[in-house]
Amino acid sequence: LSLSLSLSLSLSLSLSLPTSVLAPTPAPLILLGFRRRLWPLVYGPASASRARQRPRQEAEGTPPRPRSRRQATSTQAKMSFRELRDFTEIMRNLGYQRLISLENFRTPNFELVADVLYWMVKRYDPAIGIPDSIESEEDRVEFLTVIAHQMYSKAQITLNAKRLYAADGHAVKELLKLATMLHKAARTQVQDADAKAEEAPTVSKADASRVPDDVKRSRELSSEILSKGARLHDLLASEQSVRTERMQALRFLDSLSGARDGS
Repeated sequence: LSLSLSLSLSLSLSLSLPTSVLAPTPAPLILLGFRRRLWPLVYGPASASRARQRPRQEAEGTPPRPRSRRQATSTQAKMSFRELRDFTEIMRNLGYQRLISLENFRTPNFELVADVLYWMVKRYDPAIGIPDSIESEEDRVEFLTVIAHQMYSKAQITLNAKRLYAADGHAVKELLKLATMLHKAARTQVQDADAKAEEAPTVSKADASRVPDDVKRSRELSSEILSKGARLHDLLASEQSVRTERMQALRFLDSLSGARDGS
């Protein structure tokens, strides 16, 4: 469309202007004039103003104005806001003891990153050995190196140690990898428990109707057992007094049986 409009405009200008005006003109100026006239028709006035500034900057040799630091920071914040929100919600669902807000990662906070990493790794496998000291730079590097190696070898999760060491908004992307894995595992356990509960046998109405009778019979048996036990205790207490009489009765019975066998 722009090519056809430029050709038609050039033909109309060449026919309407006198010969003195149609003097040889450098090609860049001709293209610049066509661009100024045709750009608003195709892309709109706002884009045309930017298009007029670009050739002027190129002709003067001035570089384009760089993006301000505030714009770059706001762009990074927009990029990590969703990760921050998801991370805080997942850690709350997992039962992390500290409250994490969106403001914790606006500035570098290595202590919080180290505490979250330690808690998640120990929740995944309590047997993993992790260094406790993070005072010096060497201790922090060793801490992150051990965790990255262990999680890659055990869970096949690749962690960027440089982002974790920065401990800013970009570290949340790495922490979110572990948090998402733990959250999925917790949800799977809950779903398995619900499935087992649904598969468990339920009590039918016929079984429920027999429950009062069974309870009554159980009470009768328990009272009978108590009475029998008390009777047995009394008999055992009188064992010493009746032992002599019992032995005499046994000897008498033995003598009677021996006399009967001799006759």
